[in-house]
Amino acid sequence: MDWWTIGIYLILVVIGWLSVCGASYDYGEIEFWDYSTRAGKQFVWIVGSFGIGFVLLMLEDRFYDMFSYIIYLVMILLLIITLLFASEVKGSRSWLQLGGWINLQAAEFAKFGTALVLAKYMSQYSFNINRGKSMLVVIMLILLPMVLIIMQKETGSALVYFAFFLMLYREGMPGIILFSGVCAVCYFVVSVRFGDLYMSDGLTSIGEFAVLSMILF
Repeated sequence: MDWWTIGIYLILVVIGWLSVCGASYDYGEIEFWDYSTRAGKQFVWIVGSFGIGFVLLMLEDRFYDMFSYIIYLVMILLLIITLLFASEVKGSRSWLQLGGWINLQAAEFAKFGTALVLAKYMSQYSFNINRGKSMLVVIMLILLPMVLIIMQKETGSALVYFAFFLMLYREGMPGIILFSGVCAVCYFVVSVRFGDLYMSDGLTSIGEFAVLSMILF
């Protein structure tokens, strides 16, 4: 086992939990382990994740190889169900309520399913990233959950999927595609961040002007 990676993971988990404690702390509150508090809920899920992680590590590799497509389809179905039935929370429809006390964000599990299905598809002997058909299938596998997550108004989680293109570049994808993707992300972020601000003429959006300037120059 890679103990360095496990150690870094545990450190990040502890830092994350302490951040939740600090952000949600109320003066005079000392029950960090109480499930009614944010820190308590986070602690319960951290402990639960250790158990789930142990089970996943004990499973044979063949399990993931056999069920990768099924897991991906289940995650896509879960994203669709979330889009249709999830309640709106702070402008986002990305959380499913299960049993009244469990909130599930399908977008996080979809990342795992997408990584599995990409590994399965790209491990086939017939796969060649320089072939148009293979590249098209890979892009569709990535974009499908991305689009569903964006429709849930959870853009931050959707942008994480662009990290898969770094993996594709390492596998031989032309650099121009990666560069185009990075530019698209930059254009999107700038247009959203400055879309409501206008220049002195009162007609031209600063976001639109910045994006057009980057495209031209």
